Amino acid sequence: HPINRYKTNGFRCVITSEDTKVMASADTLIQTLQRDFYSYKPISDEVFKIYNGMFKYDTSPINTKIIKDNISINEAWYKKVVEIDAAYGQERLPLNIFIPKNESPPFKTVIFVPGSGSITNRNSQDLTANGLGFLMRSGYALIWPVYKGTYERGYPEFPNYVENNSKVYSDQMIMMVKDYSRTIDFVFQDDNLDNDIFYYGISWGGMLGPLFLANEPRIKIAVWQVAGLGARETRPEGSPLTFLSRINKPVLMLNGRYDQYFPYETSQKPMYELLSLSEPRKKMITYESAHSPPANQTSKEILKWFSQ
Repeated sequence: HPINRYKTNGFRCVITSEDTKVMASADTLIQTLQRDFYSYKPISDEVFKIYNGMFKYDTSPINTKIIKDNISINEAWYKKVVEIDAAYGQERLPLNIFIPKNESPPFKTVIFVPGSGSITNRNSQDLTANGLGFLMRSGYALIWPVYKGTYERGYPEFPNYVENNSKVYSDQMIMMVKDYSRTIDFVFQDDNLDNDIFYYGISWGGMLGPLFLANEPRIKIAVWQVAGLGARETRPEGSPLTFLSRINKPVLMLNGRYDQYFPYETSQKPMYELLSLSEPRKKMITYESAHSPPANQTSKEILKWFSQ
């Protein structure tokens, strides 16, 4: 990939053009989009109450329906797929639930928020959670909701993760948080699942972490992996920056120093430093990597953080 900068790469070759315009553009400095996050003033309690109200919904039955049960993934866990009522419209929310085979319930529950690939992928049927297997092998149940805007629930007005000032974008963020909260409603009604809720978001899911933690008080603890603040302006109710100062649950950030999506100095550090927690209730570990820190190391840190 053109922006891949891993140490194991060799060097890239190009075929040059005789077109002077093309050559001139190739020599032009690429301007990166940046914001001064440190100049942002935290919202007041009154303003937070207004924004927070947008994420609320009336209590109603979840109407669970089992779609598939006991799908064996490997020797360590199996998969179950259920549908519940979403908190808006007449929509249904599918939940992929990965359950340990070698442990007894009730299971501590990790609710996952995936990366931006979930927006363009239109098929959630083949999700196996293989990259998250360390959780099930350690006795955690993992729930991977099909959030509004992802997989089969995608829609043309929300084509990618890029932030913008539209109402569509902020409404999308609100529906995702409601989906997460509705998933917690399901957990609280399932005797096989413990009511301790652990947030785990990777990339896009890490970037959006402040929206979830500030507006869903039932989350116990969180991990934001390869996360950072986005440089583009959004409506305040849909912006993670708005809610960084309203978080009171422990957060672990796991980042790559050479991340090509969320630069260390201008995106990762501001997110961590503006997070309204004091160490050790917040912690940041930075690896000598790009957007994919070593999984054998991050998994150990995640399990350690969740066990506190």
